[in-house]
Amino acid sequence: MPAASRSPRSSRALVRAALLVAVPAASTLALAACSPAAGAPETTAPVTETAAPADTVAGSCIVGDWRIADDQVQAYYDAVNASMAGVATFDPTGSSGLSFGADGTYRYTPDLTLAVDVSGVTGELALAGSIDGTYELVDGVLQPSEQFTNDLVVTGTLGGQPVDGEQVAAQIANAPLAAAPVDCSGPTPVVAFSTGAGTASIVLTR
Repeated sequence: MPAASRSPRSSRALVRAALLVAVPAASTLALAACSPAAGAPETTAPVTETAAPADTVAGSCIVGDWRIADDQVQAYYDAVNASMAGVATFDPTGSSGLSFGADGTYRYTPDLTLAVDVSGVTGELALAGSIDGTYELVDGVLQPSEQFTNDLVVTGTLGGQPVDGEQVAAQIANAPLAAAPVDCSGPTPVVAFSTGAGTASIVLTR
């Protein structure tokens, strides 16, 4: 269907679907690709005893207040755009804060503007505010476990129509968090964040 013939409602629905795959909320957050497919039968896994995590949060290289700098945000969205296979593209401007506490809490504070093109429907989105949650490390893999405060703010337009920022922010924050391997071999952590179809190795900086 040509972009010009889409209604504002269908355009907003299309960008929400793309955002669920492409926008990290905790810059780690992503994505619908980690969710069970709609209509898939639910299964109940047997309850089993699990071993204690192999890593502890305290003393890990991930603990601290970090930035995802402009070039790393660009690298992330380059990978996201590749995974979207032409359905949508996101061109970011800005950076994000990402803090991990020794007490097992995290905070994500984006300061991003995204130029968006969803199947020819263009617009711009701004992400600000914060999301807080808890996490653990298991065998070198960052495992966010709970999102308990969503103060993410999303504003912008698509196809000349305002985006429902509250709904998009809620969908992003409620998307499951993907496990992310952490590489502590360098001077600062490198985290392999999910892009939906793959991962992008992002260097955190002070």
